[in-house]
Amino acid sequence: RRQLLQLAAAFVASPFAVSLALSEESTDSLSNASFSAFLDTLIPSDDQSPAASSLEIPAKLLSFSKESDLLQRLILLGTQWLDQVAPSPFHELSEADRVTVVSWMAQSDFNEIPRRYYELMRSFAMVYYYAEAEARTELDLYRAPQPQGAMPPWT
Repeated sequence: RRQLLQLAAAFVASPFAVSLALSEESTDSLSNASFSAFLDTLIPSDDQSPAASSLEIPAKLLSFSKESDLLQRLILLGTQWLDQVAPSPFHELSEADRVTVVSWMAQSDFNEIPRRYYELMRSFAMVYYYAEAEARTELDLYRAPQPQGAMPPWT
């Protein structure tokens, strides 16, 4: 883990040498396994709810990103960074190593691509995820707030 974090820090410290021009080929590469693995690391499955990829959240975010060139660029750069941060692509890392990378991203400098990528993808993923009924089945959001239901405001 220490080596993985050192690699991440070294990569962030160096300037990004990635072209921001989005060709059709690079846009197609947005639908890779590392993007899905990243979202599944943010929203993993548990006993009560499915992982992000089970609800097709990666595909929904990629579809939404087609409306914004800047968002597409961020997803492309962030996913490329994930694939270059360790000796193997992000989706091939163990779950523990993926969690280590994502935890580091969450604490990194907000003005750098890893943190921006983390923050925006997490926000978008949560919105899309909890919009799905399957994600909310165990949350019990539809019961009355009190045993008798909501009390009238005049009592």
